[in-house]
Order: sequence, then C-alpha cells, then structure tokens
Amino acid sequence: MSQKGFAEKLGIPLRTYQTFEQNHREPDLRVVHALFSDGWSIHWLLMGVGEPRLDAVEMASESQSQALRSDELKMSIQLAEEALDGGKLGPADYAELVSLIYDALVNGLPSAQIIAFARPAARGLSHRGNDGKAVGGTG
Repeated sequence: MSQKGFAEKLGIPLRTYQTFEQNHREPDLRVVHALFSDGWSIHWLLMGVGEPRLDAVEMASESQSQALRSDELKMSIQLAEEALDGGKLGPADYAELVSLIYDALVNGLPSAQIIAFARPAARGLSHRGNDGKAVGGTG
C-alpha cells in the first residue's frame, strides 16, 4: 500500500505518516489503536519483535480484551511521560520503557511502585547511544 493510502486508512495526514516512518515522530495512542484494529500486533508495533500481523485466532482473542489493553496502554504511556519528566527518548527506547511499564501494570504492580522503577529506567535509557551503549561519563 502507498504511504498516502496507508495514511488515509489511519485517518492521518500523509506528512504525519511520513514522520513516523522517518522516526521523527512517534504515533499517538489513536494511531496505535487504528493499527491494532487493522490487525497489527501491539507488541510488534511497540517493541519491533514477533510477528507484525495478528492471525485470525489471535485477533479474536485480542479484540475481547481490547478495552482492557487500551486502558493499560494509556496508563503505561502516562506513567512513561511522568517518569521522563519532560525528557525525551528515541522511539525504540520509548517503546522499551512503555513496554516495561505495561508489563508491570498487567502483573498488578501499583502505579507508585512502577514510577519508582520507571524514573531510573528512563534516565538509564536516555543515557544510551544509538548502539545501546552508555554515553558520556565513565560508562
């Protein structure tokens, strides 16, 4: 599918879609939800691992818990933003942070405890270079 066609399918401007592909901007929750609704794996979208598309069985199972997952994903993003405290991460590191928080949420960890580990995790991720190694300081 063309970029223009895919952008239209997601209900976003072409330029916005292009900024996602160029890693200049991260999709918001509305776009992630639209991709999920179209059969894309949330895990693949956020982490880049696993199968990109859900098969029919997974999709049926996923749609049953979609509302719960959506709420947990929203909360994960809110907690990540709180942990970053105005800081920024690259798309891969941001996805890693949100995924860690999401896993903690679905495993029943209270928000206060999640923030307690998310803040140092966010700082650690922000000090890594593009190769994943620490930058600056003595390492």
